[in-house]
Amino acid sequence: KKTLSFDPTNVQVLSALGWAYMSKGAFKEAEAAILEELKLGGRVPFLLVDLAFCYGYQGDLDRAKQVLDEVQEASKSQPASAWAWSIAYLPLALRDEKYREVFFRWMNESARAHSFWQVYTGNFYYVSLHTDPRWLAYRNLLKLPP
Repeated sequence: KKTLSFDPTNVQVLSALGWAYMSKGAFKEAEAAILEELKLGGRVPFLLVDLAFCYGYQGDLDRAKQVLDEVQEASKSQPASAWAWSIAYLPLALRDEKYREVFFRWMNESARAHSFWQVYTGNFYYVSLHTDPRWLAYRNLLKLPP
């Protein structure tokens, strides 16, 4: 929050603040930060996935899917990266097996694209996936231990 006081229009700081709030379970605060991020940075795919994740992680799957539809539409003019898609699908995959195949498809594509964002797969959001054979295959693509 202090960094944001120096530059209140910094979209990256708003994103980081939103993720920090989500990690604490403070979803109203996370949503507020992410909505401000979208207001300033535009409703572009890479920013919209923050909102999709926020809604999905807190269990509001309907709103998460609505934002995913918006990401799909926005991707027609500005494609979303494989990593962005994987972030959007992660909370859905954590709650419902039917989304896991799509999630892992995007994770594997992200690995093949050598996305630097993959360093974040070591955080707590992914722990429940560690026993999934698709996770092990993904980690193998990266040449990392399970």
